[in-house]
Amino acid sequence: MSVCNPVFIMPGGSTKKTCPFCQSILFCAQKICAHCLKEQPTKQRLEKKLKRFDEKREDWGLNWDSGY
Repeated sequence: MSVCNPVFIMPGGSTKKTCPFCQSILFCAQKICAHCLKEQPTKQRLEKKLKRFDEKREDWGLNWDSGY
């Protein structure tokens, strides 16, 4: 496999990923690509969980800014 190939897929269990914008190889923990300097998209599953938590927090009626 060549890194220039835009369909380059990392093997399962790898600690690396490809940037969806420039196709360079990144470590999974990187938030910004070192090559194109674009922020990496967050996982949709995490965004969904955070949205549901925010909705539940409104139902609980808690004010997180007050420190209680």
